[in-house]
Amino acid sequence: MNWRKTFVIPPEANLSAASIDLLRRLICDTNERLGVNGVEEIKAHPFFAGIDWRRIRDKKAYFIPELKTPTDTCYFDTFEEEEPWITEESLKSKKVRKDANFIGYTFKRDNE
Repeated sequence: MNWRKTFVIPPEANLSAASIDLLRRLICDTNERLGVNGVEEIKAHPFFAGIDWRRIRDKKAYFIPELKTPTDTCYFDTFEEEEPWITEESLKSKKVRKDANFIGYTFKRDNE
């Protein structure tokens, strides 16, 4: 949401010039975003050079995770648990913190 202020690609990431350009052209204003003129624009980007788009489904995936169970999460980072921002006490006192990103947002499901 605040990419103009926060989006930085650190030099230690050691990304190729094509990778950096792809990221910068995807994380930008919508009218400047890669693909605004169609998917062929994305396919033609140097990052994807050498990709045979017609036969891409025939290729074996570069990385196939080896899972022990259907719910195995070993490939995800682990983080320290944080206190929940809605506590039982705040629910009882009705002092619930509102997430600033969702103030004024409503969801309405279309009735089928």
